[in-house]
Amino acid sequence: MKTILITGGKSFLAKELSGYFYNKYKLIVADRSILDVSNKESVDLFFENNSIDYVFHTAISGGSRLKEDSFEDFLNNLNMYYNLSSNNDKFDIMFNFASGAEFDRQRDIKLFKEEQILERIPKDI
Repeated sequence: MKTILITGGKSFLAKELSGYFYNKYKLIVADRSILDVSNKESVDLFFENNSIDYVFHTAISGGSRLKEDSFEDFLNNLNMYYNLSSNNDKFDIMFNFASGAEFDRQRDIKLFKEEQILERIPKDI
């Protein structure tokens, strides 16, 4: 049976993915208490000790509608992505989920196409 790692284990998206893949795959649903994806050594050790086929990266730093993201949140999100992707030789594919804010929160993203992401640089982090 193939194994899926889902990061951001307490999030709505992780719970929905877990429900969808339940009984179809072996699941490792990791919140910070299981795997701190912002810590490179922790991520490297995790992949050394676990056989993973697919990664669904849903963990984020920041992202609250109640407060503005900080530059530290921005760096943490980049680090989490880097820490996982630097282990790409240990899994088959990684799905990276995002909120759509990378298109710029000032615009409605409903009609955006993914290839348009670099056409406008967001004003916020």
